[in-house]
Amino acid sequence: MSKITEEIMKLTESGIQELGFQVVSIEYVKEGKDWFLRFFINHEKGISLDDCEIVSRYIDEVLDTQYETLTAYSLEVSSVGVEKPINTNDDWENAVGKKINVNLYQAYNKQKMLTGELISIENGEIELKTYKEKIKLPINAISKANIAVNF
Repeated sequence: MSKITEEIMKLTESGIQELGFQVVSIEYVKEGKDWFLRFFINHEKGISLDDCEIVSRYIDEVLDTQYETLTAYSLEVSSVGVEKPINTNDDWENAVGKKINVNLYQAYNKQKMLTGELISIENGEIELKTYKEKIKLPINAISKANIAVNF
């Protein structure tokens, strides 16, 4: 998370939790000439369009009054979707036994993306059962991870 997104998280997370939602991640990215501030939220019963609107209004209010230094941006609030990112220790624990996608900073056996069942997580490492083998990877070698969708 960048310094800006960390500061925005500190300003907004507790209020969003009071509204009944979990902030899964925040992105502040430039695409072309435009800046986007994206909040990905979750709720155990799912996320509706009305939920996104409620959270969006809250974020607008907080940032307009407490964080005025951002370059003009478009705010987007959405559900994390079925391919939920795995970021926190709780996310990793909740993903044990599930199929996940893992992107690596450096290739493992000539692959930077692996898919498999998350067997365990301990001591800063995950054990992943791919279709070929069981492997252990340090979490800090993982650039991105998310729940895999089974079709």
